[in-house]
Amino acid sequence: MAEPLALRDFFPPIEGWDSQVPSDLDWHTLEGISIRPVYCKSERRWPHAFSHNGGLVRRDVQLSGASKAIEDGATALGLSELPDGNALKDELAGVPLEKVSLFLEGALASAAGVERLMACAKRLGVLPCDLHGAVAIDAKRPLADLTAGIQAARGTHLKTIHVDLVPWHQAGATHVHELAFAIGLMADTFARLDGRDVAHRLYFTVPVGPRYLIEIARLRALRHLTMQVLAAFGIVDAPVFVQGVMSERYSNALDPDTHLARLSLQHAAAAVGGCDVIHVGKNRLELNMQLILQHEAKLNQSVDAAAGSWYIEVLTEKLGANAWALFQELDERGGFLKAQAFAEELVLAADSERRRLIGCGELPFVGVNKFPDPSAWPLYDSDAGRLASPFTALRSRVSARGRRPVAYVLPCAQESVHTWVLRVLTCGGFELADTMDASVDVVLAFSQAQATSVDGLVVILVGEKILPAKSSEWPLLRAGQDMTAAATSILDLIDVHPA
Repeated sequence: MAEPLALRDFFPPIEGWDSQVPSDLDWHTLEGISIRPVYCKSERRWPHAFSHNGGLVRRDVQLSGASKAIEDGATALGLSELPDGNALKDELAGVPLEKVSLFLEGALASAAGVERLMACAKRLGVLPCDLHGAVAIDAKRPLADLTAGIQAARGTHLKTIHVDLVPWHQAGATHVHELAFAIGLMADTFARLDGRDVAHRLYFTVPVGPRYLIEIARLRALRHLTMQVLAAFGIVDAPVFVQGVMSERYSNALDPDTHLARLSLQHAAAAVGGCDVIHVGKNRLELNMQLILQHEAKLNQSVDAAAGSWYIEVLTEKLGANAWALFQELDERGGFLKAQAFAEELVLAADSERRRLIGCGELPFVGVNKFPDPSAWPLYDSDAGRLASPFTALRSRVSARGRRPVAYVLPCAQESVHTWVLRVLTCGGFELADTMDASVDVVLAFSQAQATSVDGLVVILVGEKILPAKSSEWPLLRAGQDMTAAATSILDLIDVHPA
């Protein structure tokens, strides 16, 4: 029998190995966090903040489709309408209300919606104590609305005060902003109403993006921050209920394949991050994603599955610390509700910077500004809430022409500049020819001064006509400028000189 190999005898310990990792490998995020490629054990010991029930999967349905959604695997239903009278029994036949969580939104997001649900349950023989789910009464609503919702839900397990991070997220907020605003609104609501009543009726909706590990850390940080707020109000036994929804900010109409991969990361992050319910909307594909993660990957069977990961623990701590500092600044300004103008300024600045970085290609967005498929045309119209919208609009413009313009790129002195020009045209949906065809006779009427001031030269061939005809008509493409603006300038030139 061979003796075991004692690897430690061959590899003596190296002191301070982590300090030898070069700092230029750090990744700097818009949240003001520097992320290192290597982490050691975190000294922070976060309190246990997870108490979820295995992760509900919510699907939005018309009432007539409720039974089918349950058959398909949904364990929570999103409803925006409830009928009166006998129609209810027919519509909800076969739906076990005592086992399915209901989420009421739209016109039902009020105390009246709670009362209608309880009346429906009574007709079906379901006790109020068997009702679970939430009624989305916005925490920013007047006190009378919040109080009425709390009173209407007494005797049930319904959450009725909704802190929704989606509007801030879609407006461009960073994770630090979202966390600070969430606990700021939570604290304001506690101050306006009885904290204990609020604590047991409060729930959060968190948009989950594709930055997998950061998304997990952000979900964990939210739980820890809310526990700190609860402790400040002397509340120690209230659960933190979190609903995860897939971020629309990163939706990509240009490349459905990469969007599918991105969506998979979002669903996995929501599950590992411990969302109590994961909202899959009306999409059967997303429902199946979550069912695979739960039934095959077993991600719903571990509570705080990311605990102990040094990388995620450090990210959780940094996000939490930065968010708490911003929360304290909001508090000094009178609380979140009084400091909303200041909050909007922060969000606007972050959104502008993020869009600038994506626009110039410094922040990669796969399928949009990096590694695009120029043969794929937009699946839906441009949406201002999506980061890809400028690229979608540009590609739609090219698509409307019915034929992709051909672009010949003359080699640039700097290889990086040449690569950037090719990337601009590819993202714009142009058909590229990296070298000039021998049969194309091109006369460059550039003076030496003009040539040295231009980073990249592009020749566009429309039909048999070469554009531009004169040196004054050449668009100036400078590496690092807005990619969609650069491609748009070329399209404008083509439109001025039709074939």
